[in-house]
Amino acid sequence: MVAAVNYLRLRLLHFLLVILVLSLAVPHVNSQSNNITETIQQMRRVRVVEDPSIDLPYEVPAEVRPLLTQLKHGLRDLLGETLNSAPTASPSRLRSNLLTRLSASGVRLADRREYKSIEEVPPFTYGGIWDITLHKPKGHRNLVAAVTTLEIGCGTDSSLYLFERRKAGWDLILAVESNGYVEVRNAHGSFEFGVSPPDQNGNWFVVATSITPWCTSNWRSLRYQVLRPGSSAYEPRIQFDASEGIYVGVDEPLHLRVSRNDFSVDHADWFDLDNGLHNRMHLRRFTVKGDKVTRVPPLALAPHDFLDEWTQLAWADAARWVSPGRAALLQEIHKAIKAEDSPWRGIEIAQPCPRMAPKTWVVSLGEQRTLFFTIQQKGAEFWILDVTEQQPAECPGNSSPHH
Repeated sequence: MVAAVNYLRLRLLHFLLVILVLSLAVPHVNSQSNNITETIQQMRRVRVVEDPSIDLPYEVPAEVRPLLTQLKHGLRDLLGETLNSAPTASPSRLRSNLLTRLSASGVRLADRREYKSIEEVPPFTYGGIWDITLHKPKGHRNLVAAVTTLEIGCGTDSSLYLFERRKAGWDLILAVESNGYVEVRNAHGSFEFGVSPPDQNGNWFVVATSITPWCTSNWRSLRYQVLRPGSSAYEPRIQFDASEGIYVGVDEPLHLRVSRNDFSVDHADWFDLDNGLHNRMHLRRFTVKGDKVTRVPPLALAPHDFLDEWTQLAWADAARWVSPGRAALLQEIHKAIKAEDSPWRGIEIAQPCPRMAPKTWVVSLGEQRTLFFTIQQKGAEFWILDVTEQQPAECPGNSSPHH
């Protein structure tokens, strides 16, 4: 009888201890979730426009700007809490746990309906969470990458958080955010990233890309950076930072690839030499050695694309891809083509010329005058062998890339 009573007392004591632990843990989580809920409610009370078809919300309301940062940091902290509450859980389980915590406070991911026209879009409001993703980068057992994506006027704004597992738990070691911006184009829209596998010394890097959100044009700006962890999560070592145009009116305007010692950011953009060709894929291939990021070939996949790329390079770079015997003439032509009053505009001919040499083409530029460039491919590289005002006799024909 005494043994039974003692057993019941022990069970009761165990039950009370469990209740105590839960009572201490849950309010902290709920408090964080409730702060997120309150921030979202404040943003949703800000009405941006009455009629988005007339007055598009390029400017972020002043009262919303600090709230966006507050929401990002609330989600960041909840991510850290969720990781440390289940240190060995899979990314899918962690995401499920996090969404459950948010749901308990009345927060759910945004409705992903697509509208056929801008007239169907309701008045723009802030405060929606578009998505939250987590995954373990390849080759990194002790890293988890999380991306939070918020709804803003004319698009979305994403933030990247890299957590590393240490003895004391999961720590934030790298954060990529955009905060305090006045116009939506400074947000991290259409965000993508890649984490390189560690090299032989255990070092790795992150490539992060973003496209400016905008309401009315398919011509945007693309930004891409190469980052390594720094002295703190918000002070990464920026090894490379570039901005250029991008055309988002094609099915796949951006291709990001990251490997151990190199990366590529291929993207659609303007075809400068010929408006009729409209856009082409711009190849951006780089090697990463220590703190040095170097562009490497190929510069293009087709000879006329290469010619367009070549004319946009500074001569110090363009000179690398010409025959030494014709460098002086090609430097003059390179300068003249880049001038605003250039007499050469429009690709007229782009055709292979096997009678001249293997993998050789003639590409002509026309308008007021005509130039014929002899271009040869060697491996992944194109070279300009010669330029003349007469079409080479060994390459008759008039095949055009417009056809």
